Amino acid sequence: MQDGNQSLEGFFSPACDGAPHSYKVRVDTIDFTFHQGEATASAYILLRGPGGQERQGQDYRPFTLRT
Repeated sequence: MQDGNQSLEGFFSPACDGAPHSYKVRVDTIDFTFHQGEATASAYILLRGPGGQERQGQDYRPFTLRT
């Protein structure tokens, strides 16, 4: 979120191999453009295993967008 505007969602398919991974996720906007400066980002993940087990997590952080 930046200047009160919220973006759409981004998606990815995680690797489930027990090792940590980093992912780049593209998030588009509809009626505004991101610009250099302060913004916030949030993330939510829900993982479902083959036996029906679930794990979830979320985070929310401020950051500085650099263009």
